[in-house]
Amino acid sequence: MTKSTCSFRWIGSDEPHLDDPLVYSQGRVHIGVYGGNTNAGADKNEDGALAWSDESGEWEFAMIIDGHNSSESVRLLVDEIEAHQSEIEGILCNPVSQMFKYLQQYVVNLLASIHTTSVRGESSCLVVARKGCYLTSTDFRNRRVTLEGIERWR
Repeated sequence: MTKSTCSFRWIGSDEPHLDDPLVYSQGRVHIGVYGGNTNAGADKNEDGALAWSDESGEWEFAMIIDGHNSSESVRLLVDEIEAHQSEIEGILCNPVSQMFKYLQQYVVNLLASIHTTSVRGESSCLVVARKGCYLTSTDFRNRRVTLEGIERWR
C-alpha cells in the first residue's frame, strides 16, 4: 500500500481567505481556495476541502465541502474522513474493478454513521477519487446520495 504524499486540509473558518486567494500545489495536486470579496459582502467562510494523493501518482482523493450556517459540520466531516484516512487509502490501492465500489460503500456508510444532532449548520460535499485513468464522484446533499458514475479520464 502506498502512503499519501500530498495531504491538504482547509477549513474556511480557520483560514477564510477573504480577499486573499490561496493556491496550494504539491506534486500533481493543485487546489485554489477563496472565501470571497469583502467589498461584495463576504464576511466569513464556512467551506472546506480535503485532498490526498499517493507518492506514485496512481490515485487522488478529494472532498469539497459547502457549509451553511456554521462551519461545525464542515469540521466534523473533515475530522471524520481524516480519522479513517488509512482505511480509505487501503481501499484506493485495490484494483480499479473493485476500488470504486468499495470506496463508495465505505464513504456512504461512514458519513451515514456520523451523529450530527448537536452540530449547528449543514454541509453538502462532493467526494472525488481518481485511480489510474478512471474518475468517479459522489455528491452528498441532505443525506441523499447521487452517483455521477465512473468516467474514463482522458
